[in-house]
Amino acid sequence: YRLVEVCEFVLPDHPPKSALMVVPFVAVGLVARIHAVQPRLTAATVASWFGAFAALALVHELCHATGMRLAGARPQFGFRFRALQPCVLAEGFQFRQRDWMRLTVAPLVVTGPAAAVLLAFFPTSPWALIVFVLAPLGCATDLRMMLHVHRQALPGDYLEDRAKGFAILRSVD
Repeated sequence: YRLVEVCEFVLPDHPPKSALMVVPFVAVGLVARIHAVQPRLTAATVASWFGAFAALALVHELCHATGMRLAGARPQFGFRFRALQPCVLAEGFQFRQRDWMRLTVAPLVVTGPAAAVLLAFFPTSPWALIVFVLAPLGCATDLRMMLHVHRQALPGDYLEDRAKGFAILRSVD
């Protein structure tokens, strides 16, 4: 048998339309309203927001990398500058569909509950709410890719990781 490409999914080459840079400021406003706390906007506060964002992005990509390693790939970390996104890539590796689906959803399974626990322990902290809001938003592209695969792939198909996205490969005789 041989594998033939059924379709290719190319990630957009621009920042996400959800304007994630605005979310931290909205989250702080929400915290101020809920807890009647007026946080002072200092350089340290803004740095903590970006620190929370960076830590969340790192954990998100580590979840993908762990899934890739468990599937037998050798992931490499990178950054898509035009899209302003960190990424992890195992270019050319062909994942079984079920393995690819697992590694794609791993960040949501890990960061979602972790963010909820963090918010439970630090309910008045603006950065905890930022992590709670951004954890599921950070998985939007992953979920979009999963939906695409769900519509296009058949059981037994493979997904080949590529620099700008992935391809669905099907075995033919």
